[in-house]
Amino acid sequence: CKRLEIVLIALYPNSTHILQPCDVAAFRPLKASWNKSLLAWRRAHPTEALTKLHIGPILKTALQKDMTVTIQNGFRATGLFPFNPDAVNYSKWKGHQRQTNATDVSSATPKKAITLEDFRQIVGEEAMTVVEKNADDTTECPAELALCRLYRALSNPEESTQDVTRKEDGPSSLPDDVTLDVDISIVREEPISETEDPDDPEPRPHSSSSGSSDLQGVLQWPHSPKRKGKRQTEKMPYVITSKRWKDLQDEKDRKRNEEARLKAERAELRLAKRAEKDAVMAEKAAERQRKSSQAPGTRKTRQSR
Repeated sequence: CKRLEIVLIALYPNSTHILQPCDVAAFRPLKASWNKSLLAWRRAHPTEALTKLHIGPILKTALQKDMTVTIQNGFRATGLFPFNPDAVNYSKWKGHQRQTNATDVSSATPKKAITLEDFRQIVGEEAMTVVEKNADDTTECPAELALCRLYRALSNPEESTQDVTRKEDGPSSLPDDVTLDVDISIVREEPISETEDPDDPEPRPHSSSSGSSDLQGVLQWPHSPKRKGKRQTEKMPYVITSKRWKDLQDEKDRKRNEEARLKAERAELRLAKRAEKDAVMAEKAAERQRKSSQAPGTRKTRQSR
């Protein structure tokens, strides 16, 4: 590839349907042509079974269609030749499409605040006349009173906010001489849970630390498997014809050759030790044989003496 000035790039995963020319333009027409040729063959031979002997002629019929233009269109659609990154159909990217749809939905429903003019159009002129007359909350009708308060809030938003704040921060309307009778004899020491009825006479079991500790000795919970070692992954550059990728590949080859050389040296060392051990064992066996052959003559000499 470097000699022919071809840039070889590793494709990203899950992107072959928009980046590979064969996936984009060649495979689908070829499959369609194959299905048509296969259907025609089955109609012409209804009693025969399809075997490996028939695949070649059927495939030849399917390939009679000129695929050159289709393949050229595939390279053009994937932006490879002529090189054009904007030629790729990024709308087929599912993640991008999901994100675009979510953005469209969020932008299609904007938040809108009602204004005084909108209030006038909604209520109408007749109701606005009544609201403006009773702007001081002099009416007794609940509906008119709500409209008056809403009209006053839209007319003076700052004043209405100050009134609400003043009401929240103001003194309590409860007089000081009020006495509240509370029976503290029925107050429980433990808080009542949300699922527990205080009027229920039957006590119900509830979870506690002691109960869980007792169950730990009976129930054996399975442990999640943990990875013993840490897997170290090295990130390789995507451009395979780059100098960095070639240097990393050369380093891997050097380490592989070094490990093979050390392994061969260890094997030779083991063979040498084994040969030396066999020589020592053979020498000891010969020494024992020599001693055993000399032993009877020595015994006869002693007997003669």
